[in-house]
Amino acid sequence: MAAECLAAVHFVSFAAVSTHLKGGQSTTLTWSVDTSKCPNVELLGIYLDTTHVAPTHSLLVRPAKSSSYVLIARAGPEMRTLGTVHINVDDSACQPLTFPASGITPRVVDTVTAQVGGYNASKTPKVKITRNDVGIDVPGILIDLELEVDLPNFPNPVVEVSATVAINVSDDGTMVPYYQHFAVDTHWPWWFKATGVTAAAGAIVGHFVSDDVSGALHNAILAGFESELASVLAGGDTVVTAVTTAKDKLIVTLCPPG
Repeated sequence: MAAECLAAVHFVSFAAVSTHLKGGQSTTLTWSVDTSKCPNVELLGIYLDTTHVAPTHSLLVRPAKSSSYVLIARAGPEMRTLGTVHINVDDSACQPLTFPASGITPRVVDTVTAQVGGYNASKTPKVKITRNDVGIDVPGILIDLELEVDLPNFPNPVVEVSATVAINVSDDGTMVPYYQHFAVDTHWPWWFKATGVTAAAGAIVGHFVSDDVSGALHNAILAGFESELASVLAGGDTVVTAVTTAKDKLIVTLCPPG
């Protein structure tokens, strides 16, 4: 059934307004696919690379380097390549700009400190930061936190947060941070855990983790990054086309405006 559906798909067109760009310039991809003859159209999906898209649509793209875009039809486990568009990018006028970790990571540390301080000012149980480490390496911005929750009449559990923040570049050149990984683990003293964590203590810490760590702190860290990244290149007349991370540094590729 999936193979029949794919065979019935009529590929109309897939093209770019311009296939030769200078770094920092954008172009529009347009495509059209007729899916009306597919006997089970609910099985069918049209994808631009790995992104699900409408059968007929357009998309503004600003590739940082020469890139190929592939239009694919998928039905169940089957797939059919409909078309490929290659964009050539001359990035000879673009330059990488390096920002040391020392100019970026303190903002994250300050964000965590402020967020926990605001929580302690208005909520209970109180929380103490016992580890607040932030670094930059190839995977992205690495965050390693340890928060001790002060529970009256109970042993204090430790909440550990491990996160990796990466940065995408939108088609308008805006740097957009996002989480590649965000994990929260709660650790109780072994002897208390062995006797069984009480429902009351578990509920208190559970609410703190869901509302104030996975919720408020999670969002505050990203918001702090967005603000910091926006200020890094404020007032410049260049276009950001790529952001990469390496050991203790953030590398931003800047191109003249298109």
